[in-house]
Formats: sequence, C-alpha cells, structure tokens
Amino acid sequence: MSVVPANSEGSSPKVTAVLPFGIYLPDQAHLFLGISSNYQLTIQKCIAYGCIASADEPEKLVAELRNGLLDKGTVSVSARENKGLINIEFSRRGFAQAYIYATK
Repeated sequence: MSVVPANSEGSSPKVTAVLPFGIYLPDQAHLFLGISSNYQLTIQKCIAYGCIASADEPEKLVAELRNGLLDKGTVSVSARENKGLINIEFSRRGFAQAYIYATK
C-alpha cells in the first residue's frame, strides 16, 4: 500500500495498493479495518508487477488508519480461477507516526 498525504493546496490524500495477478478484475477489492470498516478499492490498471487499485474514500480511510485501534488490516479480492477470496493482511503499526512525518 502507498499513501500520499494531502498537500497544503487542498488536495485529497491518495491511497493505492498493488494487488497480485490472478484476481478477478470485474470485482473490486475491499479493504477491511475491523468488523465494520469496509473500503472499496477500484482496480485502475495492471502493470508488470501487479494490479493498481485506488481507495474510493481516501480521506476517511487515512483518518481511520491514523486513529484506528487494530494493528492490522486486510485487503480482500476474488481469485480469477475459482472466484474464492484472497485475503492479504497488512500491518498498520507505525502508520500514524509515518504519516505525521510525511506531512511536515
């Protein structure tokens, strides 16, 4: 995952994820932070090292990444072959501190 903070000119933050090959492209990816937090990731394009997806609600997602209580999140995508789910866990540790540093 990559997060580009909002700048002083009023732009929104940008959240992107590189997803593995072998996913079912018509389905969207979903990012879960706990039981009730579900963010849609729209798949933009596939390039040499994976498929690029961007978050549909980046401001809300960044706020939850910064203030959330859980140490990890999960990105869930459908597999192309059997349409089963692929769950990719990631750590949120250090995100709040890194985000503050990046916005200075």
